[in-house]
Amino acid sequence: MIINNKMGHSIITHPMRLKFAKTVIKRGSKIIWGNFKKSPLEDKQATFIIVLQDIKGKPSLPNKAVAYKLNRNLKAMSSKTINYKVPKLQKGDEVITKWISYIVNPKVAKKLQITTKDITKQYIGVEESLFIY
Repeated sequence: MIINNKMGHSIITHPMRLKFAKTVIKRGSKIIWGNFKKSPLEDKQATFIIVLQDIKGKPSLPNKAVAYKLNRNLKAMSSKTINYKVPKLQKGDEVITKWISYIVNPKVAKKLQITTKDITKQYIGVEESLFIY
């Protein structure tokens, strides 16, 4: 998979955001593989996030941050190639990838008690599907 950032800025422009590519392989109606099980953070290659840290090195909100704890971003006008080891594909399998964005990372929203639906819901961007013939 290739992720292309065609924007004039990095994928993540604010440390409270979360963006990732979710990829699954379906065989019939069953998902036989996915790039993560529970959290997109399991896939360090296809998840874009910034976590700030306070003076003690603990995750921090921007107002108390002194440095980056984690910076998985993709710069403007750049690309990233991601390779996965997947089960052997068979005729009829479908590979589906969705670009998912959160205005506010759900974990941060919970901590800040943000419940506004437009801010806390996931947004599906580009979705691509490939059938194996």
